Amino acid sequence: MGLIENVIYSCSNIQDENERALVLSPLVRHLRGHDKEELIEHILDFSSHIQYGDTKFQILSSLVPYLYGLKNESIVEKALELVYGIISEYQRIESFSLLLPFMDEQRKEEIMEQALELAFNLKDKNMALQALSVIIPHMDESRQKEINEKAVYFKHEVQSEYLRRGAAALLRRVETLSSLTPHLDEPGKRH
Repeated sequence: MGLIENVIYSCSNIQDENERALVLSPLVRHLRGHDKEELIEHILDFSSHIQYGDTKFQILSSLVPYLYGLKNESIVEKALELVYGIISEYQRIESFSLLLPFMDEQRKEEIMEQALELAFNLKDKNMALQALSVIIPHMDESRQKEINEKAVYFKHEVQSEYLRRGAAALLRRVETLSSLTPHLDEPGKRH
């Protein structure tokens, strides 16, 4: 039995996939070549069964730095399967952006379009701007310009929303102070 088989066997007693992934993920950095690919693939296989999107995102984030130099395209596809199980749209977008450097051009374009659609459909326009900021660096210059122009609209919408909220908050303060005025003591008068 090889090193990776021993590690996987030893960790198989850990029933909770979250814990097992958190135990195995840090070991990846100490491996090279086929052993590293095998362990990453194993972690991705069982991590898709994890219920919590935050944990999936944490596992994926911890593995991405070790994908550089890997030749196994199925690992990136398994990582994408993990991403599709992340509920938070923003974390899904961020996860897509982490994986884009490891994809061929055609797959990269497909995933970038999915990420852009998610970003443009986020209700929170400030969050949408943040999401776009993690996708844009992976685009060619003309596409970056196009998306930046669309993002300007979101920026204006976010600024307008902040102004509306600020004005509403100020109005509430004025109304509150106005309602207290009749109850304030006149200077020099004591009860």
